[in-house]
Amino acid sequence: DEYFKSPEFFYGPTIVVKLSGNQYNPHWEVTKAELESALTRALKGKAFPGKILLTSENYPENDHDYHKPECILTLSQEAADYLCTFSNFNLYGTSWKSSDYKPGSPDRPIHKTLFSKAVILECLNLQKVPEGIYFLSSFPLKIKGASESPACPVLF
Repeated sequence: DEYFKSPEFFYGPTIVVKLSGNQYNPHWEVTKAELESALTRALKGKAFPGKILLTSENYPENDHDYHKPECILTLSQEAADYLCTFSNFNLYGTSWKSSDYKPGSPDRPIHKTLFSKAVILECLNLQKVPEGIYFLSSFPLKIKGASESPACPVLF
């Protein structure tokens, strides 16, 4: 409910960043160095727009054209901390189903870090979206007291 007080979380300029290679073994924990390098390449000298959708090139897909859940893509703590250093950072999106991977543990440290400044979009189908800067509109349903909500993200 709190995020609806600041609707700018849900729309605005967004960078789509595609990591190169295939580091799924099965867990690709993106390092700060990998994120910094990929973000610099994708921005091509432009300023960070505050929103980032992160995926890998040609990620493994399931039968519904979404990122296979067994091919895990998450941020390291250093990479999450790095995103939070941007004063305008307010949205993180991923093609994978979560921003954390802690099997058997209720701890979600990456979620906690990102939520300190941003909202999170997960399970994004980014396979056919070229890397670059877009305008994102992604308003979730307002569900009183909910910790999650469906949204229909659209890139222009």
